[in-house]
Amino acid sequence: MKGIIVGIDERPDKRHSSYYLLCIEGKGCSLMQLRSNFVLDAGSLVDAQIQNGVITNVEVEDTSAYPGYSGLIDAFVKIAVKKAIKDCGNEKLDAITNSMGKKIREAARVIAKKVMCAAPVFVRFHNDADGASGAYSLYKAIGSFSAKIGFSDNSKIKWKMHRSVAYSREDALEDLSALLGAVSVEKPLLVIIDFGTTEESNEGYEMIKDAADVIWLEHHPPRGSLKFAHMQHYINPWNFGGDSNYTAGYLTCELSRYIAEIDNDCEKEASLFGDHSIYAKGQGCGKDLATLLDLLTSDKSIAFASYESGLTPIDIHKIVSDKGKANELVEYANARMEEMIRHAMNIVRKRMIGESYVYVLDFSALREGSSNKFPLPGRFSTRMSDYIDGLGESGNILILTFSRYISIRIGERLRGRIDLNEVIDKVAKLSDRIESGGGHMSAGSIKIKEDSDRNAIIGEIIGVIRDMI
Repeated sequence: MKGIIVGIDERPDKRHSSYYLLCIEGKGCSLMQLRSNFVLDAGSLVDAQIQNGVITNVEVEDTSAYPGYSGLIDAFVKIAVKKAIKDCGNEKLDAITNSMGKKIREAARVIAKKVMCAAPVFVRFHNDADGASGAYSLYKAIGSFSAKIGFSDNSKIKWKMHRSVAYSREDALEDLSALLGAVSVEKPLLVIIDFGTTEESNEGYEMIKDAADVIWLEHHPPRGSLKFAHMQHYINPWNFGGDSNYTAGYLTCELSRYIAEIDNDCEKEASLFGDHSIYAKGQGCGKDLATLLDLLTSDKSIAFASYESGLTPIDIHKIVSDKGKANELVEYANARMEEMIRHAMNIVRKRMIGESYVYVLDFSALREGSSNKFPLPGRFSTRMSDYIDGLGESGNILILTFSRYISIRIGERLRGRIDLNEVIDKVAKLSDRIESGGGHMSAGSIKIKEDSDRNAIIGEIIGVIRDMI
């Protein structure tokens, strides 16, 4: 069989190394993971005899064939990765998708080529329904594409649920160390889903950009001097006539449908519902999936008796595939959220500014005596804000505190009048105790420094908002 060695998992004893042989013949393509009785180099064009997954005899025709062979891979990818996007029926969503189409297609082709060349791929996704729904859709698409080339072992794809809103120096060091021992004719790839647009990510990006290609799928409004926002595969609807309502998970779902024709309508709707998008329908499988993903990304132990740390799309697939288990978890999550909101309304502090109300809540008081991590403070803020909206008041702002963080939500009747990114910027100028902050126009958070006067900062937040309304 003739093909090119595109990747190697090297071991100290070369006999135990794994070789990835890519063969392209006409419109067909196959990728195989093999052992070899011979030491081979990545990029070599070989004619190999294979028995029981072992290269038993080989003729090396060219040790530096990849530059020429790369064109064949590109041609295959160009045919295989094509527009498989169907209109969702919402004219605004479809218009934003179509305006980003070229960049989405280019990024999808990069992912497909990395998979074909057995390059290490790291996917980091934010730990909420938006980030997780996008990651799950991408997982399904990569699996479908891999099956198309006859390859079932996607161990080269690593998934990492990310609990921060920045790609830090420590994250970059972790990813760089994971590259050791992996050899490919293609550079590794880092895919980032829904991390936010903060300058804190600049250092991590600068460290990783030369060692790996980067695809960044985002929907937060650009703020400050962002070095990563100018790279080739940075895609954000804000740059294409959209805003945060076009979620990062939805964007990832659209990209996934370029890679493979998968059914991901539930994931798309879950990303919209999970991030409170105006485009969310709020009913059907998407709403339940968003609730399930909020639960799983908060506390995996609720669904798995024994587990390794960190949720992956593989875990999500196990739960989603078990309809009975999934329904049970959704019912539990809804009951738990309702119980906590009832408790919160009994202890929340309420004050009036103008014709609107400010609600201030210490989240730790809700968690007292419980080891259950669901719901996390951010998503609880959103659900409680929705509940307060239902009370019919003229306008409301929810300020929720937990540890060194202050989470803020703007009620529906005040949206458009208050930009939380502007609020956070003004508060940061008034106080030297703000470490970082950001988010969306109506949902954001602030991280304060150790030993800060939290009540004083809350007072400054309320003061800035009062001036705006």
